Amino acid sequence: MAALSNNTGSDLDANRIPPTPGSATNDSKVANSANVKALVKSSYGDIAERYLEWSTSNPSPRLEYLQYLLERLPAPEQGNPKPRILELGCGAGVPATQHMVSKGFEVTANDLSSTQIQLARKRVTGGPGSVEFIHGDMMELDFPGGTFNGVMAFYSIFHVPRGEQEVLIRRISGWLKAGGYLLITLGATDGSSEGFQCEFLGEDMYYSCYSEKAYGKILAREGFEVSRMEVREEEEHGESVRFLWVLAKKEEIA
Repeated sequence: MAALSNNTGSDLDANRIPPTPGSATNDSKVANSANVKALVKSSYGDIAERYLEWSTSNPSPRLEYLQYLLERLPAPEQGNPKPRILELGCGAGVPATQHMVSKGFEVTANDLSSTQIQLARKRVTGGPGSVEFIHGDMMELDFPGGTFNGVMAFYSIFHVPRGEQEVLIRRISGWLKAGGYLLITLGATDGSSEGFQCEFLGEDMYYSCYSEKAYGKILAREGFEVSRMEVREEEEHGESVRFLWVLAKKEEIA
């Protein structure tokens, strides 16, 4: 997925993990990356309006954790370059993209679904900050080293095949300035399943994740110091669903 500017719009905001791997079935038909991404892209396009209504009417700790990120970044000040944030999976742009723009940040918002980005462009109404929407696969994004003060991904990385997630975290480390922060939502499972698909809002969806311990090792290996890592339960369709929330700082250059 990709980059930003001074308009308003949206991309991928947050995607969800299913109740438990046990309620889904591993499916070899979606085992390869191209099939996985085609499935996720198609499904989020089909459920775009339903997902917007569902995600904005159900409680979520998005803004709570977003505040943890923003309070650690340089404050936007008139006359100075705006702090830059990359958002991977912005969805319809609410609440996260809009909130960051309203606080004066320069946001690059990416989403795999063009339909989600169209919705975001209508809903991110501007502010002292700015936004550039980039449609496409987050694994195809490329930015110069040290571009961003922060990178965030709410409910989106677990739709990427597990084998690509460590590569993505390594790239994010390169895109961040020294001392910058990464905020991500991951699946909270034991990591025993390579990947699985199940129904979400009436469409098939693909999910993949490592264990909490494995993510901790990956982050340390890629130069991050974890500031906060915790599992939170949320309710989806009457069931309790667990997510791993991680805030990590890229190590300062000595």
